[in-house]
Amino acid sequence: PFTVAVALRRGTVTLDDFSPTAIKEEATLDLAARVSYSVRESQPDKGVEALRGSMTVHLRDGIQHRIEIEKPLGSEDRPIEDAMLIAKFRDCCRRAWSGPSDGVIKSWVEQTLCLEACDNVGLLVRSLGTQ
Repeated sequence: PFTVAVALRRGTVTLDDFSPTAIKEEATLDLAARVSYSVRESQPDKGVEALRGSMTVHLRDGIQHRIEIEKPLGSEDRPIEDAMLIAKFRDCCRRAWSGPSDGVIKSWVEQTLCLEACDNVGLLVRSLGTQ
């Protein structure tokens, strides 16, 4: 309910929406209290099919808005663009307790984008834990 309320209020959900201050926002909490959900009995519990779903918003005037998500973002039919993934990765890295520099994050991105040509992935993995 909280994440749906954030998405309805802001149009997107980011890690900032789970900060100690953001999770106490009265307007979001009020809206979240009005969110309910159910799980389809036929809903798969793994794979991209598990991400399919629908949402219906009931307005006070009786109007309903419904959306079906048959092809979720990140599925084969709706792949996420590299730029979006890179931005999300950078955002996550900047929040790490170790505080990696922009140069280190750039290096991680570059190495990750060419893993197929990497001779020793262990070096990248170890660097992720030391910065």
